[in-house]
Amino acid sequence: MDWLTTSARLIARSIPPSRVSEASELLAVKGKTTSTANAKTRLAKELMTSVIWTTPLGLPVVQPYRKAIKKQVMTALQTVYISDPNAPSEVSPQKQATAFPPNFIHSLDATHMLLTALKCKVSHHFITRSRADE
Repeated sequence: MDWLTTSARLIARSIPPSRVSEASELLAVKGKTTSTANAKTRLAKELMTSVIWTTPLGLPVVQPYRKAIKKQVMTALQTVYISDPNAPSEVSPQKQATAFPPNFIHSLDATHMLLTALKCKVSHHFITRSRADE
């Protein structure tokens, strides 16, 4: 479990391969148009790699845990916080790390359950047919 948690934390804090070259260039421009602090802030927002794996059945799993950007809307009756679920936001490393071990184990359990059910169905079909042949 500790290994899965550590792996998820490292994955969530990594930069997607498609963004590495741009992030490297951003850090290389230190003194020109952006400050180092600004570059680091931008780089932190590049950390958008969710934990992804493929089950033994070949089904891809992506953990959707991201930091929601909420806006406060005040009305005469109440204050409501809303967020846009389609807006790009950075990954929540904490949620990714805590959710990965149980989610991964559940995906293995579900795979085992489905394969067992299929085997039972095949066995039942075979037994039913052989009894009919008698």
